[in-house]
Amino acid sequence: MAEYMPMALLRTKSYPAYQFLASLRYDGHTVGECMNYAILTVMDWIRQKLRGNDLPEELLTPDSSNCFNASMDQFRSFHFHEGVHIDMTSLLTEGMWALHLKEPDSQTKDRSAVIGRFFITEVALKQEEDYVSLAVRVDVLDPLQGTHEVDYAFRPAFIRKLFSNKKLRIKQADLLRYDESYSVNNSHGLRHMMDVLKSQDNYMPSVIFTYSMEKRKVIDLVETLDETLGLDGTEASFRNHLSTCSLVPDMLEFNSPVMPYDVEYVARHSFGYGRVYRIEPNQFRAFQLNLGHDIHMGDILWMEPVRYGGACHVIPFHQDESLASREQTVEKILKDIHCYSKHKLYDYKCVSFEDAVRRKETENRIHSMISELRQNNQQETQALYQETEALLELYDQEKRQMSEEIEKLKKENRDLSGKLMYMDGRLAKHSANAIIRVPEVRELYADEQYDLVVSVLRQALLTYASEDSRAYELLKGILKENELTGEGKELFNRIKNILYRNKNITESDEQDLRRLGFTVTKRTNGHYKLVFQDDPRYTFTLSGTASDGHSMKNAYAEIDAKMSVYK
Repeated sequence: MAEYMPMALLRTKSYPAYQFLASLRYDGHTVGECMNYAILTVMDWIRQKLRGNDLPEELLTPDSSNCFNASMDQFRSFHFHEGVHIDMTSLLTEGMWALHLKEPDSQTKDRSAVIGRFFITEVALKQEEDYVSLAVRVDVLDPLQGTHEVDYAFRPAFIRKLFSNKKLRIKQADLLRYDESYSVNNSHGLRHMMDVLKSQDNYMPSVIFTYSMEKRKVIDLVETLDETLGLDGTEASFRNHLSTCSLVPDMLEFNSPVMPYDVEYVARHSFGYGRVYRIEPNQFRAFQLNLGHDIHMGDILWMEPVRYGGACHVIPFHQDESLASREQTVEKILKDIHCYSKHKLYDYKCVSFEDAVRRKETENRIHSMISELRQNNQQETQALYQETEALLELYDQEKRQMSEEIEKLKKENRDLSGKLMYMDGRLAKHSANAIIRVPEVRELYADEQYDLVVSVLRQALLTYASEDSRAYELLKGILKENELTGEGKELFNRIKNILYRNKNITESDEQDLRRLGFTVTKRTNGHYKLVFQDDPRYTFTLSGTASDGHSMKNAYAEIDAKMSVYK
């Protein structure tokens, strides 16, 4: 019988293929209208790529030509997973919009598709005071074996459409443009480089290469000159001339600067991701003094932008290091440059791809939870979806809510201090003029026993004695001097407001009930157990999956019947 083996997992590698960073301004229109235009242009591109009539409802928005009539409500977050993976996050109340697109490679008229290759496109937009920031990045995900990295940029088509709009002013971020490495060979170039390294506006890392000094023989130089001048093997060659000298050429040595790394290769592959400099030997000493670090010729410096800490890492040069080891060093530097922006604010103060990815992962987790629960109970799934939507809002407003909560607690503290002073006064008055003895029974809320007596006396006034009796006169006099405090009524009104405002208990409801003295426990069946002031006599059950508000109203009626003295 044949032995069956599981399918092998396909290992992949990821590398960047394109990135773009710019500010957008639309002549004659507000920054909000410019934001709408940019979003709808990207959505036009998505619709064209899907090429179908059965589009998700969230993509049925006006095209970019009608952007000035679009409203904020038309841009909604959604997820689309049918062969392609689309996650769109819309937070326009905070001026942010992000797209994550993962799609398999497909054949075009210029090239064939590569099996197993995926393109990951991330787009982020942020509305600033007078412009819109746009950041775009395209990464390629290739099978680890059998593929070659692409050597050209995959620029999304909507970039060209943005540039074709003559009224849209696009200003790209200040990237260092070069065809080869940036050579620092004079004092002016050194000052310019140091100004860039110290600037708060620089957001890209810098890699600085220096020359090493190696001993070379005169005979090596002679052979080089012979080859250059085409004199090798002739009577006029420099070697033949030196042979007539009394000195032996092989014994003559001198120090010569040598660049141990392929700087041009690093510069060419890091364009738009980092800055590359080559310090010429005549500027090395001045560079040492300006930098203030202990470095040696041949070392490589990795300089982080000042806005991200400005750390300086030295990669020391070793004279006996092999060529393969130096190539590995170059590849690691390129990998670090390409990945650097993944964990930083991608542009000058606004858009973070990490933020978009984090939101995508959170929404994917919620989507997975909802799909699993939908198989068991549709109603429970809908309730959970509403709760998770609320959690996403809390996630975006966490800092603001914490500040509001602190202010609220401060106010409650002031109110309670005032009530304490008031209650102390009432206690002194009641102690001085008490007409009944108070039992040593713990009160569930302030003045519970007092309000119970007054409430009972009020009922007695209506039912116990006739108006012309002595008992009626005494009851009326006592009630005139003793009004209800209403402390308990305020407590029950708060409980009622909490239980009436939602069909099911939310996290906010749990917190409010705990502040009022309840212990809230969620049971395995999804229902909630409430115990007031840890007294098991006052235990209540709330449904965790109610389809309407009746269960909450019934629960409040039970609490009121058991605990209230106001009848």
